[in-house]
Amino acid sequence: MATDNKLATLAQLKAQLVISSADSDSDALLADALTLITDVVRKQGLKGRRVIHGAAFDEYHTIADGRSKLWLRDWPVKAASLTLYEDDSRVYATALVEGTDYLVDYDRGAITRVSGAVPMAWLTGVRVVKVRYIAGYDDVLNDKVLIPPVIRLVCMLVAARMWREIERKEQGVSSISSNAAMQFQRKALSGLNLSDDEMAMLEPESAQYRMLDTADA
Repeated sequence: MATDNKLATLAQLKAQLVISSADSDSDALLADALTLITDVVRKQGLKGRRVIHGAAFDEYHTIADGRSKLWLRDWPVKAASLTLYEDDSRVYATALVEGTDYLVDYDRGAITRVSGAVPMAWLTGVRVVKVRYIAGYDDVLNDKVLIPPVIRLVCMLVAARMWREIERKEQGVSSISSNAAMQFQRKALSGLNLSDDEMAMLEPESAQYRMLDTADA
């Protein structure tokens, strides 16, 4: 899994901002700004999501009704990474069997409790369900968890929008200055918000949107 939890690489950011790849004087500042922009995109645009790249979670669910569908806090889920327990004694000793006891929508992080192929209700109670899984995007094509292009695009649009404002103050400068890079980083730190258009682009990747087209059986 990827360890660099950014939405884009430094090289991609510099290309977007038309900064020469040979100009490395302010790489550290730009990399820090990219981390901050990624965090803004995740918190504002990808509402409810804890990670961008892969991370492991132990997650507990309290069930108070007769639903058969359970939504994990993060997605997509890496195939074959999920272990599921349902236990009202909260010992979690015996894992349920995928395909027999539950079905997984890995792309959206949804688990349906079944008996055979028929949906059934989860046990009710406090922390009766424990799920261990890996969620997040990676750059491994055969795992089918690539970062959606729209998420990376929004990151680049935010960076470009910030940079254009700084360029207006640096008219006639042919290459990036340390002052410009510092301004770029400060702007990333100082209450950066996504625009309405950027938020709309990310809506299909939000926690709320993934539940719209599937009723909870």
